[in-house]
Amino acid sequence: IGLCLLILAACTARTIVRNEDWATQMNICIAGTRTAPFSTKTWNNIAVELANHGEMEAAVEACRKSLEIYPESKRTLKNRAFYLIKLGRMDEARADLEKLVSLDSRDTEVYNKLGAILANGDRLGDAKKMWLRSLELNPSQPMIKKSLGILEDDIRKRQDK
Repeated sequence: IGLCLLILAACTARTIVRNEDWATQMNICIAGTRTAPFSTKTWNNIAVELANHGEMEAAVEACRKSLEIYPESKRTLKNRAFYLIKLGRMDEARADLEKLVSLDSRDTEVYNKLGAILANGDRLGDAKKMWLRSLELNPSQPMIKKSLGILEDDIRKRQDK
């Protein structure tokens, strides 16, 4: 009976701890760092959860930890780029998006965001290339077609000067 009570007490304690781990999505993610501290997915999940709560700087830091484990994680690079855009850190976001393109990303959203950053940075020819590539991947993007038209008008106006 003593052994059964000891096992029951141990299982009860474990259940109490795990119930706290499952109380919120963030707790689940943090628990993941205890059981799998070198999991890029765990750190990326923490980044997503932090971003969902508006904690962009902390989300960028969690992405950094994820990328230390797996530097070519497309999911983490994309997430970090989008968080950096929200923070107004366009040069860093551009670097992440360019790395995604170099990894042969077929994600139109990556090309679209990179095109916007390049266009805002006055690199119109490069922006055009990104948007054309995006349209190659998915021709059904009316906003990108519209942006490309505006961009081409700007390029023509500059050439006429």
